[in-house]
Amino acid sequence: MPVRCRAALALLAALILSSSAEAQRGYSSGSQPRFELSPIVGYTLTSSLQFPTQRVDLSDGMNIGATLGFRSFGGGLIELTYNYLGSDILGTNRATGAADTTYGTMNEHMIQIGGVNEFSNGKVRPFLSGGLGMTIFSPDVQGVSDLTRFALSGAIGVKAFNATERIGLRLQSRFWFHFVSSSFGAVCGNYGCGGTYSGTAMFQWEPSAGLVVAF
Repeated sequence: MPVRCRAALALLAALILSSSAEAQRGYSSGSQPRFELSPIVGYTLTSSLQFPTQRVDLSDGMNIGATLGFRSFGGGLIELTYNYLGSDILGTNRATGAADTTYGTMNEHMIQIGGVNEFSNGKVRPFLSGGLGMTIFSPDVQGVSDLTRFALSGAIGVKAFNATERIGLRLQSRFWFHFVSSSFGAVCGNYGCGGTYSGTAMFQWEPSAGLVVAF
């Protein structure tokens, strides 16, 4: 496991311990929780990237991450999300149909900020969320450097809390859109302006589950 991943796990463990202690103090005080911390474990399925002569795939696999939410004045949450996925880079020659070739490994670091809309304020809370941010592609391939790209995400899920509404379970299905390459052109004339966009996007789907600690 990469050093950066081990450091992220250590930080996540420290956050869980500190937030759990804060939640326990909140039981006796009866204060309304303003923050939610959710460590997440899931499984990521990745689409192919189509290029003129080759198809590139990232292998499916387990992912880990965490979300930190702040309850806003409207009752929803502003949420910061981090997700990590390590996978193999597979290439297929489109002209010959040759078997997949493994080029190395890819580490994805997904960092986003977004909003969460809950449809209930009880112990069971269905929700929708959306976010935007960046994905850092860090390949373990000689001569290839890290790449940072814009990304979007959306999720649907449910949170189920215990009687105190401080500890719960979070189940969700999240979709990721990573803009791997893009180009934009525009031209203006007497009758206005027009533009064209082209690019390559990678799609990922992640069913996941995690703990919710409210404090």
